[in-house]
Amino acid sequence: MNKKILACYGELCLKALLVTVFSLSIIFGIEYLIVNQQYHIPSYFKVILGIILLSIVLYVLIPSIKKLEKYVVLSRQNK
Repeated sequence: MNKKILACYGELCLKALLVTVFSLSIIFGIEYLIVNQQYHIPSYFKVILGIILLSIVLYVLIPSIKKLEKYVVLSRQNK
């Protein structure tokens, strides 16, 4: 059971890293394109992009967190 928990932690960390890097690259790409067009980016736009990043990361990680919680509960019941 401990191997399943460790594997789930690894999967969770890997997903978090990949989704964060992917989302940040998209957000910075959009920001670069806007700045390249000589437009000023208001701060609320950056906040909106940050909220989008956070929601994407949470949407991807919630299933892994639930699976990890299931393994932890099962390991506690087996002890």
